[in-house]
Amino acid sequence: MTRRENIIVLGGGLEHRTNLKTGKERFSVQLKSDPITINLDPKTLGKPVAEAIAHHLRERVRGISERASPATLRARAVAAKAFAAGEAWALKRYAGGKMGGRAPNQSDRSFNDSGRFAESIAVGASKDDSWRINVAANRLSSATATGGAAGVQRIWEKLVSLVPEFADMGKLMAASDVVRARVKAQERMFRKGTLKEVVGLVNDLIDTARNVGGLFGA
Repeated sequence: MTRRENIIVLGGGLEHRTNLKTGKERFSVQLKSDPITINLDPKTLGKPVAEAIAHHLRERVRGISERASPATLRARAVAAKAFAAGEAWALKRYAGGKMGGRAPNQSDRSFNDSGRFAESIAVGASKDDSWRINVAANRLSSATATGGAAGVQRIWEKLVSLVPEFADMGKLMAASDVVRARVKAQERMFRKGTLKEVVGLVNDLIDTARNVGGLFGA
């Protein structure tokens, strides 16, 4: 059966319906114990999922057990001495931003030199209503300087081999913490509110509909 109406707000005895074909709006009354507002904001719904993704990737990087190559370990030791001495190149690579400085050579495991790479994995909202995972720029700057794009590509391929969730959305979504966040995001679509809040949302939706020519393209 073809859906004919779009029900946006329920609760408090008040129900707002929009005819999907004609755009005609009407109100009806039903008995409800609690008013419910339907949250359609993509950033609000996506935030818990994006934060869970960032948390999952941080923990996966911290959990890498593979030992770094001998050459890499030697380079870390040199960097640690330079950082302690306050040399500019070391400070540029291991300091800055909101995190401040993180001394190198804190671990012998791959991608866990100072801990800055894992700690810097964060979520940022973009203008197209999506969320992006970001890392500190200076964690890749040395690879770019020494090997160019090819150097960054090698690092990326190595990272994906150790933490495939960086490139495999299926594996990422199957991770338990991300799945829980997806469920919470769905739950956050509905929140209890007062009848005044529900009526306010209805009026906002009507104003929006008049401005753009219909609710959600109806």
